[in-house]
Amino acid sequence: MAKNLKLTASLVKKNQLIRLLKIKGVKRFNKKALEKLSYELEKKAEDITVLDMRGIVNFCDFFVIASGLVDRHVRAIAQGILEGLEKPGLKPWHTEGEGQAQWILLDFGDCVVHIFEKSIRDFYDLEYLWQDAPRVALKR
Repeated sequence: MAKNLKLTASLVKKNQLIRLLKIKGVKRFNKKALEKLSYELEKKAEDITVLDMRGIVNFCDFFVIASGLVDRHVRAIAQGILEGLEKPGLKPWHTEGEGQAQWILLDFGDCVVHIFEKSIRDFYDLEYLWQDAPRVALKR
């Protein structure tokens, strides 16, 4: 049992180190960055929700969830976010879903952005899944 705890503790330290190494040299998401993201989303996206995931999960601080009407709209929203956040130096670590564009995920490390087609968002209902997470009010 004690051996398993030591192994688990060393894995946690290793994961924390990997996360710190990934962050090094990359600007982190803060309230100002979230407001910039919100501004980019408001240009095109609908039904924007920001969830504060700190204390709930250990892989990010915020979820941003938004909707587009059709796949082209979802792609345009994602492209707008990437272009808008490029200037302040925020680049995603990973992206998913550009092919079908029903659900595009942009992982900025501290902030994970989910852009859905409306029907797909209703099906997965992340707001219900993460209902314990407080909603963040941003300046508009």
